[in-house]
Amino acid sequence: MKRKTILAAAALTGLLLLSGCEWFSGEHLTDSERAAAFIETANESPRDYVALREHFHPNAPSYASMNTSGFWEETFFDLGEQPFATRGLQAGDALSGFPGTSSLSGSITSRTFPDDGVAIQFGFLPDPAKSLNRLIYVIIVDDGTDVIRNIH
Repeated sequence: MKRKTILAAAALTGLLLLSGCEWFSGEHLTDSERAAAFIETANESPRDYVALREHFHPNAPSYASMNTSGFWEETFFDLGEQPFATRGLQAGDALSGFPGTSSLSGSITSRTFPDDGVAIQFGFLPDPAKSLNRLIYVIIVDDGTDVIRNIH
């Protein structure tokens, strides 16, 4: 009886692995891992705009436009700003207007802001169609002016 149970568990595990179950395939990323993966994709050259958009939840405000070069060249994340890096990301409160989100706040450096960087906040929303988190917004605030430069 014990042997049948072990075989059944092994067969079930194999089926889940072959079916692409996200829990086993590692597609679920923590908020920190998702932010790091987004920054890694933003640093790629040549840039894959579809891959950039894949980091975002389909309900993100600009989701429909994110797979084009024109969209990204209008943001802080244009190719001329590379390389990007984050510093001191910490869990924070979600923005009002984005219920159900979690967030990370810290700073981001770029070619224009290489030293201290500028303030950044990543917002995440679980994707109900898949068991993974997706970015729903990225906000960058000009150094000390509290003016939102970008929201996606």
